[in-house]
Amino acid sequence: MKSPFRTPSKRGVAIVIAIVIASALAAWVWVHRVPADAGPLRLYGNVDIREVQLAFRQAGRVAGMAADEEATR
Repeated sequence: MKSPFRTPSKRGVAIVIAIVIASALAAWVWVHRVPADAGPLRLYGNVDIREVQLAFRQAGRVAGMAADEEATR
């Protein structure tokens, strides 16, 4: 009586082993990669405020504004 399962060919086994080795190598390179230089993040553009939450329940006045609209740096 024949077995319902085929025995794997040498070529198929070699392909599976090559894929496993390549995957392991890729995972090792991914884990041990050198991180990029995390220098200061500099972004350019405008800030657009769409939502304002006013605090009418707080007592007192605004003492001053910390930034101007056209201020750079």
